[in-house]
Amino acid sequence: MSAWKSLALAAVVLNPAPLVAEPLPATTPDSQTPGFWLTLGWLSWHVDRDERKNGFNYGLGIEAELSERWALSAGAYRNTFDETSVYAGTLWRFWLADSISLGVMLGVVNGYRHMNDRGLTPYAFPMFQWHGRRVGANLALVPPHDGKTDGLVALQLKLPF
Repeated sequence: MSAWKSLALAAVVLNPAPLVAEPLPATTPDSQTPGFWLTLGWLSWHVDRDERKNGFNYGLGIEAELSERWALSAGAYRNTFDETSVYAGTLWRFWLADSISLGVMLGVVNGYRHMNDRGLTPYAFPMFQWHGRRVGANLALVPPHDGKTDGLVALQLKLPF
């Protein structure tokens, strides 16, 4: 099975939203948030500044709003070690205030040589989001994990479509 098919399958399996969420129209009536966003890679700041790490993680992805509280996300980017990573996941927003939210992102990613020999690796981290009419942003706080990652803060810009 290809990596893309594996990630799509994992996103469906990991995503409980269809069980608890109603479909989202093209825009939500109160916030006018679009149903789909084009995501533009990441700018990342790593806690461990001693090693040479890529902080400009260019890539493309899509974020699909399922409801006010749930979204799906998938894409590809150039990771910390200048290798290609593909990801798929779901976001649950537990705190909402106008155009700002806080949630938890759960999913899988591949392409990291020190995690599962570049195979699929699960992830979970808090995510802040801001949604404007013409642009949005995600701020991810990836915690340190078992000596495999030193932790990082990453900013992702996104455009509605």
